[in-house]
Amino acid sequence: MVQNKLHYTMNKNNIAHMHVLIWFRRKESEASRPNPSGFLQVRISYAGKRCGLGSTHIRCLDSQWDRDKQAIAGSSAWAREQNEKIRLIKHKIQQVYHRLLLEGADINAGLIKERCLQGHVVIQLVQVEENGKTITKRVTRRKVYTFADLHDFYVIHQQRLVDREQISSKTLRRKKNYLNNIQAFLATCQKANSPATSLTDLAMENLTDYLLHEKKFKYSHVEKHLRYIKEVMSWSVTQQHIRHNPIDKFRIAPVNEAPDTTHLSTADLNRLILFDFNELVQKNKLKKQMADALAKERDAFVFNCFTGMHHVDYKEKNFVVDENGKEFWLTGVREKTGGVFNLPLLSPAIDIFKKYGKDLNGLPAISLTHRNKHLHLIAAHCELAVDLTTKIARKTFADMTLNVMMLDAHDVAAMLGLNSTRQLQHYVRPRRTRLRKIFKSWDDIASNLDE
Repeated sequence: MVQNKLHYTMNKNNIAHMHVLIWFRRKESEASRPNPSGFLQVRISYAGKRCGLGSTHIRCLDSQWDRDKQAIAGSSAWAREQNEKIRLIKHKIQQVYHRLLLEGADINAGLIKERCLQGHVVIQLVQVEENGKTITKRVTRRKVYTFADLHDFYVIHQQRLVDREQISSKTLRRKKNYLNNIQAFLATCQKANSPATSLTDLAMENLTDYLLHEKKFKYSHVEKHLRYIKEVMSWSVTQQHIRHNPIDKFRIAPVNEAPDTTHLSTADLNRLILFDFNELVQKNKLKKQMADALAKERDAFVFNCFTGMHHVDYKEKNFVVDENGKEFWLTGVREKTGGVFNLPLLSPAIDIFKKYGKDLNGLPAISLTHRNKHLHLIAAHCELAVDLTTKIARKTFADMTLNVMMLDAHDVAAMLGLNSTRQLQHYVRPRRTRLRKIFKSWDDIASNLDE
């Protein structure tokens, strides 16, 4: 019996190709009949290796299967219906193969089979009673994924984007952190192991309340969690991990809260620069070791107040300092956005740079958790009006350059490594002192009417 193969050539050079064969398998009990019945089977071939995908569950007579045309013979309604089923099966296999090509996977016949079948099907051996006897049956069911499963698949996809430098590793780490909070919520309502497709609009509303009231997150941070869930679910539909997205039409309310632009005033910043922690040692309010640690952290914080760097960029030393006569210029790249920043250093920052030997590795740099703990103590000892965090330094730089030094908003955004001035609203707002200097009096405007 001659069996013709249906070829799917995936590129013009025929380098990568796959063969799909639909073939007739007669029933063993009808082997002696001249026109036995049987089921159509699917087999794929790739790089000289074959894999059977199993039955199509289409039953026909041997005479009804046209091996050359790979179709049920005739034009009856039944024949057209079965041929449409065959077309859809071939189309699904073709889609799987295309996705593997796009993923850059190490393709083989077994992998194609796994994606076609095992990716969404679980095969189990179960014990059942039939006619008074216990027998083992092979049962297949569609695999049901939890949200954590979909997240894991999505992270693999995102890691490829990191490898291609399309997104940063920090972005991926942030998305992994979202899962921890989402799973904590699902655990409270005993749905951590439930199908992802059981998520509802009500569950999203409950998650919002949980993150706001239990986790004490700001709504802007809560919104990122909600958008991440929708992002994962939408992607999972395109990858056929789930058949539908039950929260596709869930509407996320926009953020109404004003951005927090808390910063140090010029007076407080100067107070911090001049503060001597050794005086606290002499008054027995601090141990010498702690005073030295706080002094180093103060220097790191002040350096960032005059450079506007994010904690990660400062800690990882994603910048260089060039000395040109009496001028010192700092140039770096934001890890999060990839934006380049370039700015001259003012004297307090130059003094700190020189203090640690003009060596970037000499600048104090500890973990974010320890930095913020030290900064809370510094704010208390210096009696500052603002409780310090690493973010305050970046916002202090933004306020000083925009409202005190009167620089253009585009220049300030560029020095912060932002991609647009729209993002600047999260760091600084124009103060009255700036607007007062920019605004002209009506007399000045009217005096120029005749010009």
